Order: sequence, then structure tokens, then C-alpha cells
Amino acid sequence: MKKILNNLSKVISTKTLSEIAKKRLKRDLETIRERIQKNEYESSGIVFNTFDVPDKTQQFLSHLKTYSEIGNTWALILNSLPVHEYKNVLDLCPGFTPKIELALFYIKFKGEVTILDNEQESINRVTDFSKLIRPEFKITSYRHNLFTTSKKKFPFIIGNHIIDDLILFYFMGKNHLRLKDLYEKEHILIKTWERIYKNKKQNLQEISDKLTQIFINLVSNDGYLCLSQYRSYLEKMLNLDQAFLFTKKVCSKIENNLLKNGFTKIPINDMGHNCYFNSTDVIVLKK
Repeated sequence: MKKILNNLSKVISTKTLSEIAKKRLKRDLETIRERIQKNEYESSGIVFNTFDVPDKTQQFLSHLKTYSEIGNTWALILNSLPVHEYKNVLDLCPGFTPKIELALFYIKFKGEVTILDNEQESINRVTDFSKLIRPEFKITSYRHNLFTTSKKKFPFIIGNHIIDDLILFYFMGKNHLRLKDLYEKEHILIKTWERIYKNKKQNLQEISDKLTQIFINLVSNDGYLCLSQYRSYLEKMLNLDQAFLFTKKVCSKIENNLLKNGFTKIPINDMGHNCYFNSTDVIVLKK
């Protein structure tokens, strides 16, 4: 083992690496370190063969199946709501994959879907991915930081598993830290949540009030706000139980705040065992 590590060090020292190559190498080495610490090599390795087409296809299909399951779950929810009566649906902070767009495709929505995100790369990825399925709806974009003032309002807003990301985005920005480091370096993600826990009572109040005001300003009169927050794969893998519980408390506080500010709760029936998340993981409110 020592000989292998010495040889690796020599090879790295003799190569001129681009910045993207250095970034990927550093990420791989950090992954190896994390796996050693967690004894994950006892169960499996992380070697990927670029030419192993069946394996790569299986990985791709596994991700696609997850997106589809989330989309189908949202399709079930949306079919119980008058979404077709609205000309525009806002997909709030979707990340890089079109879960909501798949849902709207499944229910044959024919209006306009606006993708709102702070990152242009995220908007581009979701837009490009969505176009592959040739939806009947029109796709537009709105690059915007939710924690800054917006004059735009939307009649039907959907946010899939966004509250935890908004919590992190807010507190990372408040402490002048780079958000992109969070998901590239898992120890930074863990430490960020630990800092939030240390003053959780004040932080819970602060972020809940911020997000409440954002939703009040963003939803137009007679409009809908639909949010989901379920235990994610990342939270399970990194044992972020406290993060999940904190996020659920934020969701409950936002819901109670909005009910006190002119919103009405729309009940969602139990969706069965074949859904990606449960009706208890969903908040649907009408302004």
C-alpha cells in the first residue's frame, strides 16, 4: 500500500494538470479519505470503468428512475389541484434535474413553465433536459436570488425539496462562504449544519421569517404554493438527522406563518406506498 501511494505521489508531481483536472483529482482523493474513515471499502470500491457501458447505463437509469418517481409523485398531487386553470407554473430552485417538468409533462400541462434559480448553469441544465422530452408547455427562465427583492409574482409555485437548500444558501451567504463548496466537500456541509444547530432557536426564527416573507411576496392573489420536504439520499448517507429535523421545523413554522397571513391550507390525501414521498411531506397553500 505504501509503495502504491509513493508511486501515485511521484506521478502527480510529474504531471502538469489543468485546473479542472486538479479539481477532479482533489475531489477523488477526498472521497477516498472519507471512505477509509467510514470503513466503506468493506462493502464496495469506487472504481469506475469508462468503457463499462452496461454499468454506466445502469447508473444513468437509476438516476432517471428516481427523477421519474419524484415526477410521478408530483403528477399525482397536481392532478388533485386546478393547475390546468393557470397559464404559468413556477419551478422554484430546481437544481439540475427537471423533476417538476417531468410531472407537468406527465399530466399534459400546456401553459408556460418558468424556471427560477440563482445559478444560470442550473437553469440551463433543467431547460436542456426538459427539451429532450418535447413537452407541450413553453419553458422560460428567471435568474433571481430569492433573498433579494423581486417585483414578479406567480400564480402557481412548486418547490421540490428546496427548504434545506434555501437554509444553507442563506446562512452561507450571511457568513460570506461559497455555496458551491458545500456539495463538493461534504465536511463543509456537515460543519455548516453544525454551526446552524449551535444557535438553532434564533436561526429557526430568522430563516422562517425570511422565507415566509419571500413566499408572501412571490405568490400572487388566488395563487398556489406547493412545497415538499422529505428525507433526502444525502441526509441518509451523511447521517444528517438533525438537519432534516431542523428543516421540517422550518417548514412547519413557514406554514403556520402563512396561515396567519391570508393563506389557506389545501389538504392532500394519502398517496399510497408507491410514491417517492408521502402526503405528510407536502404543504399546499392557497393565497
